[in-house]
Amino acid sequence: MDKPKDHKQWKKKDWSWWEPDMMVGWDEIYPHDPNLLLHAPDKKYWVIDSYCVNPRCKCKNMGLTFLYATENKTLDVGGMLVDLKNFIPDQITPRSKSSTELTDMWKTFLAQLGIKKELGRRQKKMQKIGKELVKLKTMTGSGKAPSTSKSGKVKVNRNDPCPCGSGKKFKKCCY
Repeated sequence: MDKPKDHKQWKKKDWSWWEPDMMVGWDEIYPHDPNLLLHAPDKKYWVIDSYCVNPRCKCKNMGLTFLYATENKTLDVGGMLVDLKNFIPDQITPRSKSSTELTDMWKTFLAQLGIKKELGRRQKKMQKIGKELVKLKTMTGSGKAPSTSKSGKVKVNRNDPCPCGSGKKFKKCCY
């Protein structure tokens, strides 16, 4: 019989490295959950998903990394930032594949049965984790809550990097 999975195990980890403008990978929170897979016509790829977990950010951004694994090694073929509001990729980062190939991989991945629903489910769970993560960092003294203005909103200038972790300027992302 399999050992039950501890879904609160992530709280025992050292999160001192995390800042509110950083994305967090699903596998960092739920390491025992099954990986997402892309079933391409010629190969299978692991799809590593990361999410904006800043509770003060209203974006729906997700980072994806596509990995091709053989018996001997794992090859990072590229990644992208995806807006889960409309499932459109942005900031494509090719490594061993071209931007066009990565876009095609995304389309194939998105066409898989139930994947949109699964990504939405994961994003919602990660937003809840973000709230707990900020509390955890604040309580343990390993960090502080995101800086806020008097209105209670994150204080970000228009030309600063967006706190959602997208890498875009705030004015072009969540402004």
